[in-house]
Amino acid sequence: MVQSQQCTVLLHVGIILSSVLFFKCSGQFPKVCVSPESLSRKECCPQPFGYDSKCGGPGRGACVDLMPPKAGDSSQFGGDLDRLAWPSTFFTRACKCDGNFDGYDCGQCKFGYKGTECDQEIRVTRRNILSMPQSEVKKFRSYLLNAKDKLSDYQIATSLYIDMLNGDNPLFNNINEYDLFVWNHYYAARENIRRPASVNDGSTIIDFAHAGPAFLTWHRAYLLLFERMIQQVNNDDDFAIPYWDWSGAPNCEICTEEYMGKNSPSPPHNILGEFSGWKDLCSDFQRFHDIGLICSNNEVSNLPSITRNPGGDSLLDELPSLEALYYTLSMTDYDTRPLVPTLNVSITSPCSFRNILEGFADSERQSGLFTPFGSQSHNQVHSYMNGTMGVVETSPNDPMFWLHHSNVDRIMEKWIRRYNANTTHYPKDSTPVGHDADSYMVPFFPVMTNGEFLQKSQVFGYTYDNIDSQGKPVNRRERIREGRAINGMQECVVPILDNDLYFFSSDPKVMEAEVSAILSMAPWKAFPMQTFVGSTGDYEYERLQSDGQRPNYDKDRTPIAGMMISEVLVVGLLAVSVVFIATKGRTVYRRYKGYQRITEN
Repeated sequence: MVQSQQCTVLLHVGIILSSVLFFKCSGQFPKVCVSPESLSRKECCPQPFGYDSKCGGPGRGACVDLMPPKAGDSSQFGGDLDRLAWPSTFFTRACKCDGNFDGYDCGQCKFGYKGTECDQEIRVTRRNILSMPQSEVKKFRSYLLNAKDKLSDYQIATSLYIDMLNGDNPLFNNINEYDLFVWNHYYAARENIRRPASVNDGSTIIDFAHAGPAFLTWHRAYLLLFERMIQQVNNDDDFAIPYWDWSGAPNCEICTEEYMGKNSPSPPHNILGEFSGWKDLCSDFQRFHDIGLICSNNEVSNLPSITRNPGGDSLLDELPSLEALYYTLSMTDYDTRPLVPTLNVSITSPCSFRNILEGFADSERQSGLFTPFGSQSHNQVHSYMNGTMGVVETSPNDPMFWLHHSNVDRIMEKWIRRYNANTTHYPKDSTPVGHDADSYMVPFFPVMTNGEFLQKSQVFGYTYDNIDSQGKPVNRRERIREGRAINGMQECVVPILDNDLYFFSSDPKVMEAEVSAILSMAPWKAFPMQTFVGSTGDYEYERLQSDGQRPNYDKDRTPIAGMMISEVLVVGLLAVSVVFIATKGRTVYRRYKGYQRITEN
């Protein structure tokens, strides 16, 4: 995706010089690089302010060739290759910065550093919004409004590169700082808008930020970029995105005037208060896609306002439980190979911390297996909001998004510290398109890779309140409760299936009826049974660790011995899931992707 965002912070170049250096936030392509000249050369290597060389020269940065994208199956992408080959369709050369310097021209510092030489470490603390004084909550809201009012120094693409005539016809629009991030999310998650006629609709979803191992690391980078933008727009280096801890919450505690605004009681449930004038940017993206264009939304006045109706859908009226959180944290593998591999998504990965936290694998019934509804944990919160947040591509239009994903990142951080995880634990293979460890994150520029953000948050200059160095609660009572709960969880183990799967019935009509029966149940309320898993030992799935072994990260954990549910049931449920995917195509993912109705309480 080609769009850019630029934040400015004033710095004195030196003791004698009184010149000012502008720092640029990583995001998309900066304006200086979307000229016909830069696009035709496929080079984005500007000179930082006060320097005579590209990227600042020796000691700061150099202009280098970018790593070419991996060769792969591009038949489903048709003419929409902008993301598949990110960013090489636009640029094949960019700045590589030295030391702690960063940015598209190496005029900025890496996350966690500041100063003219980027040699001063910084660390901010993300806090529970419910523990913050109202004055700081009000300031947070005002910071968001300021970002909405400031025009970005970056621009967004309105069409694919193929329409830009090799750069001679740049197609870009202006956008404000906040909406730039909405557009980034939309661009990463949008469908393939130019596909061969022979390709069915189900395979057009090419999501570079969801339904795969990059989900957590992509959003970690995304939040860091957003946090930096807010800091610089509001000239507040101490700002940190707050989080809302929704695990076990009885309702949306912060959907009030005092926090993130309440909604109108009648349809369409527009959000009231300070955010009442906010529009649902790119909510009509399908209209653009139908004519082969990228959403640009020049006429925002014609767009609907953002909406929210927490718990308004009777099927999605609960938030994730504390027990689901504890089960998620008991997983020892960041991600695992999917049971049903596909080119585009990885939603059937069993016993996967990432897949369970994202919500495509079960945590409420504590099986760790694929759930046909994809509406647990992270996904469940999006659906529970029953409005703008329910459409994945454009969900950041609702400022609730940042509090939600800050909490998702907090859970990720608890897991990283608990198991001392790092970049080596990111899957090396069997990943969807664009989710490899060394794949560049779409659409961030300067480039960043998926695997590099699987590290402790301190590396990037931030931390969370109430988490100790081992990822456990600082509060003694919470620490004891969490430790006992995690230690008491049944270990998640999946049996290896033979090549020939045995379904409940070989009759397609019967299998269809079985799938329909599952679909008729309430999403996470189905099968209210105890933990069920497969057998242990020889049947354990291969773990994706750098040394091929499965380490015992948490020596305090003592899985319960014995199996209450037979392996036959597990295989049967897996088989139904496989049939479900095979017969329904990608309706599970498309359901999660949004297009939900708004219902009244």
